[in-house]
Amino acid sequence: MKTPFKNIKRYREIIQILLKYGFDEILDRYGLDKYLKGGFKIFSKTKVKDVEHLTIQERVRKALEDLGPTFVKFGQMLSIRPEILPAKFIKELQKLQDQVAPFPTDAAISIIEEDLEQDIDTIFKEFEEEPHAAASLAQVHRAQLHNGEQVIVKVQRPNIRSKIESDLDLLYNMAKIISRNISSELMYQPSELIDEFKHWIKKELNFNQEARNIERFKNHFKDNQDIRIHSVYWDYSSSRIITMEYIDGIRISDIEKIEEAGLDRKKIARIGAEITLTQIFDYGFFHGDPHPGNILVLEGNLIAPMDFGLVGSLDKQ
Repeated sequence: MKTPFKNIKRYREIIQILLKYGFDEILDRYGLDKYLKGGFKIFSKTKVKDVEHLTIQERVRKALEDLGPTFVKFGQMLSIRPEILPAKFIKELQKLQDQVAPFPTDAAISIIEEDLEQDIDTIFKEFEEEPHAAASLAQVHRAQLHNGEQVIVKVQRPNIRSKIESDLDLLYNMAKIISRNISSELMYQPSELIDEFKHWIKKELNFNQEARNIERFKNHFKDNQDIRIHSVYWDYSSSRIITMEYIDGIRISDIEKIEEAGLDRKKIARIGAEITLTQIFDYGFFHGDPHPGNILVLEGNLIAPMDFGLVGSLDKQ
């Protein structure tokens, strides 16, 4: 049978990684072996040593990390969907925090200069070559404007859009195969999940939209003294770049550092709950990806949400 996949090389990479973590029985069950000449035997030597000591949840999480940005993001989407996955899977997938290797700084500078049509030294007084953080879709560099203001510059990974488009095609094809083989066992159709994910990730790739989301949140909470939302510098932003006010804080899940800083955990929890309910019930516009890596705690028990690429909204009905 002729494979329906356009990118057979990437398809083989995916199969190899899944086999690496011991998912050969599942792949065989879904009938995926028919699309590879010679079946899975050619990959049998790639299995991770001692994989049998990992839980199924750990193997899924590690496989998603190895599969790259598209699959990490897909796992993150599933990590906030307890109606789809059991609690043990949710807990493990919540560890997918986008901690990936940075891409070359020269590439980041090229994107900045291309989009803003100026040399990096003209745009910024200082630009740190060492990335401040790196995620699956982008990386962040600290910088200083010529007026002395400290900022962070979020730069999209080179060619990430085309890579995600390619992986989405593969995911759709794999979803069709799975549906044909075990459709009666599924509460949700795989293709519907991929549709939702496609809508989700395309929003995240539009940095202009993320900048508008930040401005909207900032306006909603302008009179709230318990939350800090960074400002956007529109003159230094584009569809692939966001330049924002630099905010330094403690990750909300780092209990030890929170206590060392003398902050009030109960007050932080109450403020977090109030902010969440205010987003939903007062404004019908809420942060759609509130994992621990996206929430900082500041001096004075302030909460600073980060990364507004994914948001949700509710109408009055």
